[in-house]
Amino acid sequence: TLRNNLIKDNRIGLTMGYGWGGGVCLVDARADLIGNVVTGNHAASLGSGVFVDDGSEATLQNELYFANHCYEGGAGLLVDGLNASVFSKATLINVTIADHACAHGLGQGLMILESNVTMRNTILWNNGAQETFVSKSGTLAASYSNSPQPLPGVGNISADPLFAKSGPAPYH
Repeated sequence: TLRNNLIKDNRIGLTMGYGWGGGVCLVDARADLIGNVVTGNHAASLGSGVFVDDGSEATLQNELYFANHCYEGGAGLLVDGLNASVFSKATLINVTIADHACAHGLGQGLMILESNVTMRNTILWNNGAQETFVSKSGTLAASYSNSPQPLPGVGNISADPLFAKSGPAPYH
């Protein structure tokens, strides 16, 4: 369990030109992330905020991921399986993923590759032209969540969350 941490301003792969998981990287692991703030991290390739990889299973609850940067995609959260038979799984509950930037713009907020993601009461906002990307072999089951990119599922909306971006508690 990783609880109530500020994970900020980490850099991965700058000299090599590739690298994944600038803030948190889970590889073939089981983890609960609760109440963390992940911001200002950079990955030269993918998954600059949080990277759930290679058969990992993660529960992300009451998390805030904002303003992470990468070159390829999945700046806020990348969930990636090992191959077509070993998927990663992530459950998002009350997670905010906002204000990310990737040079190529593929799934800037949330990228899902060969993985299954379930999200509830989650906000994806201002993450570029493509908030989410789900590969053909991946799944996203969303409910009661908010994204400018319409999400299928029960209770999902596309409405400006009107974040307060200043003060000691941004994104409230």
